[in-house]
Amino acid sequence: MNRYLICVNQVCACPPNTYWDGLLCKNQKYAGESCSQQDECRSDSFDLVCTPETCPTTGMSNVCSTGINMIAINLTMNYSFSYSLYEYNFTAIYSSALITISIQRLTYYWDFDDFSLINFNGSELLLNGGFEMGNITYWIYCNPHNSGYAGLIMTVAGGRNHSGIYYWQDAAQPKPDFLVQNVSLTIGENYTFSFWIMADGGGGQVLVNIFQK
Repeated sequence: MNRYLICVNQVCACPPNTYWDGLLCKNQKYAGESCSQQDECRSDSFDLVCTPETCPTTGMSNVCSTGINMIAINLTMNYSFSYSLYEYNFTAIYSSALITISIQRLTYYWDFDDFSLINFNGSELLLNGGFEMGNITYWIYCNPHNSGYAGLIMTVAGGRNHSGIYYWQDAAQPKPDFLVQNVSLTIGENYTFSFWIMADGGGGQVLVNIFQK
């Protein structure tokens, strides 16, 4: 197998079923192997994508597996002292979804409340989406980089809840932390994922992935 880029008409690419790792063209990976970018996985007849598994204490673990990664929302929101609603609609083509919220803040805080996943008849599928249990039961949380100002549950005393008593406040830096929840889906049904967010001053990023498999 040729380990170097093939250039035709000034366009260079690795040979089929290989990926460029910055130095050489390496063999693409099979189901269950770790990955950090999409082109590491066999996407031909194997139809593999690089997807996040549940969030272990050692950090986010990506593996090549069958499924589809649907990026719902990528926010670089700045100053706003009022809540905004974000929604994303999708149709289930697999029987489960892993919802992953990656949060990184440069300065100040982001506040989150009322995460929701509604099916076609209005039933709520996310558990403890508004953190009204007063904890992160049903969510998986990890801070693989031991970032400062990591996420935590806040109460109405903080004055920044959207509804109820509790909300999630996060300002992880310099690297993101993660909230994850796995839900069951019915193939062919339509779903709406939504959440409310409020930002202090300063930039940052919120990346929401809905991975079906």
